[in-house]
Amino acid sequence: MIMICKVNGKHMFKTGTHTLKVAIFSLLLLLNACTGVDSKGATSLPPTESTSAQTFVFTCSDALKFVARTDNKEAWLFLPSGTIQLSHTGAGSYRNDQSHLQINGQEASLEDSGVKHLLCKNDRRQAIWEHAKLNGADYRAIGNEPGWALEIRNQESIILITDYGSTRHEFTLPKPEIDETNRITRYQSKDSDHELILMISGEACLDSMSGEEFSSKATVTLDGKTLQGCGRALH
Repeated sequence: MIMICKVNGKHMFKTGTHTLKVAIFSLLLLLNACTGVDSKGATSLPPTESTSAQTFVFTCSDALKFVARTDNKEAWLFLPSGTIQLSHTGAGSYRNDQSHLQINGQEASLEDSGVKHLLCKNDRRQAIWEHAKLNGADYRAIGNEPGWALEIRNQESIILITDYGSTRHEFTLPKPEIDETNRITRYQSKDSDHELILMISGEACLDSMSGEEFSSKATVTLDGKTLQGCGRALH
């Protein structure tokens, strides 16, 4: 679990309003434990923000697994032993007095306190979900045909990306309607041009392309057009 509260000077995991706490807590009560499996369909979508920051989930030859968040100034490593901040020192290279991370494409090596971890390979599918979490997403859902992704982010907004990443909508996060009996959380929001309804149901959901299982079903209705997909809470 990532415990850091700030990255690049901003809060990454804010406590949020009471309303969202209740909604997310209620959703977590409705869902089973997260599967930790990432849909292959998600890989067809770009990150929800155009940013220099990248997120990797590396597993090394000695079974060390860690998350790395990098940009052109620094890297944050979320290791089992704790969090490390490194400075950018060259192409794919990040260092401090005790540690050195070298990234080459989708592979990396890490030396930490004299111990070398080699042949670290990035899990691209899992990295997409960690990237969303570090961007402040509390919940994320995906769907296919056409590919779409949705995030409830920063206790403030609902972001919907449709048409395989070509169209982006952002709505103010409304107060949720929670039906504990039927295990459904519902959001309805609109701007000057569009209306969004999001229903999150606490039931197992199979990704329509990969067949992988998620712990919630997401139904998105945008201006009367319905999209079906799967998702999970990220915090």
